[in-house]
Amino acid sequence: MILARKRVFLFIMGLFTLFIAFKVFIMPSQSYDFKDTYTQCLKLQQRNDTGECLRNLANNALDKSSISEIEVSLKPTIGTANSEWCHEFMHYLGWSTALRHTNLAEAFTNASSICASGMYHGVVEQYLSTMQTEKTLEEKALLVSNDCKNSSEIIQTNCYHGMGHAFMFVTDNDLKQSTHLCEKLPSNQLSNCFTGVFMEVTQPKQVASVHKTYSFENIDPNYPCEDLLDENKSDCYLYKGNLNFYLANQNSKSAFENCSLVENYEKECYLGVGHSLLRPNWSVETLAKDCNYASTVNKIAHEQCIKGVVPFIMETTQGNPAPAFEFCTLLKFNNQICSDEVQSYLEMRKLSQ
Repeated sequence: MILARKRVFLFIMGLFTLFIAFKVFIMPSQSYDFKDTYTQCLKLQQRNDTGECLRNLANNALDKSSISEIEVSLKPTIGTANSEWCHEFMHYLGWSTALRHTNLAEAFTNASSICASGMYHGVVEQYLSTMQTEKTLEEKALLVSNDCKNSSEIIQTNCYHGMGHAFMFVTDNDLKQSTHLCEKLPSNQLSNCFTGVFMEVTQPKQVASVHKTYSFENIDPNYPCEDLLDENKSDCYLYKGNLNFYLANQNSKSAFENCSLVENYEKECYLGVGHSLLRPNWSVETLAKDCNYASTVNKIAHEQCIKGVVPFIMETTQGNPAPAFEFCTLLKFNNQICSDEVQSYLEMRKLSQ
């Protein structure tokens, strides 16, 4: 039960980090060359062309702009229709940064956490994929793990999460091999690594990558989680709900319906959809509407939707219960379950202070 709650917490915080990135706005940068080029990349019609353009920009961006200038340029673009590209660009910038430093610690020191820490993930990807050694991939992973251990707690989390991304990157999106590599890491970091793997599966950003092994458009309700060991399926189906929402073009009803076809892990899938519902410009009315759609699928979907949404409302409002309670009143059913979730969050927050 504790491990299950930890997995859900890590999943929530991972998606919450993405959501918070949507909400950051500051004044535009004076680094006009970078900003103009970045904007031109986003205007390209084909996704692969945009990804390739951003990758090329990242190769020399640090020659012309400081990381702080790049941050200032990117922040006003987050929360727009093109916000998905910021995380991808920061992955590529992480690749470039890793090549400029002799070790992982130096690269992390010069990295930025903007756009859901994508730069940290890219640093680990590049570091692992270009490591000059005759050792096996498993042995290389342990060497990187040792570097992760010597970092601060927050960097450790991003480092091991980045390793999950990196394993998918260096194995050509081999899900089984990637989860196997995660299992070789310290047991207290497994969830961080797994979330990196499953995030790479369900939130495909690196469209400029040559890797084609994993079919992101596969609509089989149990794909790819059915191929994993039982102990890894719970985490996978949580992200599967997020993938359903992505593939359904953010149509919550379709996402919940796909989860209803899952075998044995439909609750985790429903919860994953619920976690994914907060978008830029969200409102309690739209969230209630989404969860009320879930009630047309079945009662469990409705309950799990509530359990997925409430923590996000509480996090985004910094613990203010009023919007969450308003959300509860707008539900067709399970109003008490919703109120209990809000109270549970308030108690947990109080204990953590």
